[in-house]
Amino acid sequence: DILSVSSTSLSEKPKSGAAFQSGSESPSYYRGTAKENGLQLSELEISEIYSADGEVLVLARKVNLEKGTELWLPKLKESIGETIKKYMSVSLMDLLNNMPIEELTLKYPAQICLIGLNYVWSKEVETSILELKNERKAMSMASKKFSAITNRFLSMLSKSRWPNIDKPVLVHHKLRLETMVT
Repeated sequence: DILSVSSTSLSEKPKSGAAFQSGSESPSYYRGTAKENGLQLSELEISEIYSADGEVLVLARKVNLEKGTELWLPKLKESIGETIKKYMSVSLMDLLNNMPIEELTLKYPAQICLIGLNYVWSKEVETSILELKNERKAMSMASKKFSAITNRFLSMLSKSRWPNIDKPVLVHHKLRLETMVT
């Protein structure tokens, strides 16, 4: 009975929290208690979660709310884990299909972007180690290549625009880019 159903508009979404759905409705944000709004807690399900930075994580599997936090909270944790695992797989496939790292930062949450960036770095280092037999400067070339990626992130931050993408750089995108640089 902690959650309510007095839905607000998307412009009023909380700084962090979750979106809940009742039946086939679109996600809403709730205030007060379910009982105050004439709903049973079991009628609600968590479909998205929001970070304090404004990132949205649409859950791969919605979680039905039940009485007792101890019943639904482990299911929510499991659903978040499944969702992050799914995002990781899809983002790595995107990188293998040569998606620019800049687009990755636009498409996925910060946690996934960091894993993608680590993947790119590991791949470059591994490739340069294998090339050391034939090319003495392979490691320094890999270092320069990775520095170029970091510099592109810095450029996007300073200009507040995506290269070759006609979308605004939102506050949570800036925070994501800062996370990737540091």
